[in-house]
Amino acid sequence: MLHVIWDWTKFSFWLGLICLAAGLVVALPLMLSKRLRGRFFRSKFDLETIGAIALLVMLLVIGLYNHFGAHGV
Repeated sequence: MLHVIWDWTKFSFWLGLICLAAGLVVALPLMLSKRLRGRFFRSKFDLETIGAIALLVMLLVIGLYNHFGAHGV
C-alpha cells in the first residue's frame, strides 16, 4: 500500500511541476515584454482565460502525440 501511495506522490509531483512550467510559459512573455503587456491589458481576455486555453491546447497536443506518435517507443 505504501508503494502505491509513493508512486502517486511522484506522479503528482511531476504533474504539478509540468503544470507550473506550462503556466510560466504562458504568463512570463505577457508580463515581461512591455509591448505584449500593453496589448494584454487592452484586450478583453484575462490571464486565467489565456492560461486555460494554453493548457487545453497542450493537453490536446500531448494526447495526439500519445495516440499517433508514441506507438514505437
